[in-house]
Amino acid sequence: MLGIPSHDVHGAWRIPIIHAVHNRRADLNFLFLLEALLDEGGVSAAADRLGLSQPAMSHALARLRRRFGDPLFVKTRAGMRPTPTAERIGLVSRKVLALVREEIFEVGAFDPATTTRTFTLGLSDMAATILLGQIAERFASLAPLARLRVVNVREKDIAPQLEEGLVDVVVGTYALKSPSVLQQALFGATEYVCIVRTGHPGVRTSLSLARFAATPHVIATQNGEANDFVDKALRSKGLSRRVKVEVPSLLSLPKIVAHTDCLALVPGALAALSQRTTPLRILESPVKPPAPTIRQYWHQRFKADTSVAWLRNMLLELWRDTDVSPGAPGSAPRRTRTPRSASTW
Repeated sequence: MLGIPSHDVHGAWRIPIIHAVHNRRADLNFLFLLEALLDEGGVSAAADRLGLSQPAMSHALARLRRRFGDPLFVKTRAGMRPTPTAERIGLVSRKVLALVREEIFEVGAFDPATTTRTFTLGLSDMAATILLGQIAERFASLAPLARLRVVNVREKDIAPQLEEGLVDVVVGTYALKSPSVLQQALFGATEYVCIVRTGHPGVRTSLSLARFAATPHVIATQNGEANDFVDKALRSKGLSRRVKVEVPSLLSLPKIVAHTDCLALVPGALAALSQRTTPLRILESPVKPPAPTIRQYWHQRFKADTSVAWLRNMLLELWRDTDVSPGAPGSAPRRTRTPRSASTW
């Protein structure tokens, strides 16, 4: 059975306990013994490297000689030299040990600066639109050789895809109930705001509740909880709204609003982002659904996986020091120490 090597201050691999080289079928400790002898060129130095006494090392070498029917090492004026048989075995043993060290002894090690791993991140269309720029920038900086693959996962598929390792982490506002899916709050999204087109004839500098209800609305079925909240709030005041257009995704709302006299209720981050390229006005909404909390989700199978843990920590650190409290409608998020973070959905 292989001893588990540790690393001393000089970088030499140690085998804490090696009593002997046993039979051909099971014991591969001789690979470490042979490597030490080839590297050190002497029994004493090899014994010291492996943490053995010199008699134990000599005894192990004697067993190796009997096993291979070859002296393996002979004394010369230049010191102990390997025989051709020892050199051939050593060439193969170095390849085996390199593989063992990389694939077994270092199985828990992870270095983002050198990894070439592909990370798969699940984001909704909305989350990708608003978050992906910051994520990609930080990811490229910390893991320059790695690859980031972004996918859109339907809510019903999140738990099985996380369990199978098809997706490493999912970010969004999902109501997942699976006990095997772990989750962590990243930050609160910006409050909802109203958007109308620039030059809207019926909406000026502010929006009263009556004007809010009377103006035609465009809504997204994706925004179901917020839609229900608005309808209930209006009913409590004896009002209702007229939905002119209904679309699947929140991302469509700013473009529709820009070409109609409708208004839409959207997260502030989406409004601010859309205003850069679309002629929109952003107004405080008289009805404000609760802003959802953005969370990251992963499966308990991968809780201790060092690479997935790194990805989770990167996402958490990206916004940990960002003040995402709502400012004026359409205002940019206030940043603290973490650069290039943004208020997000």
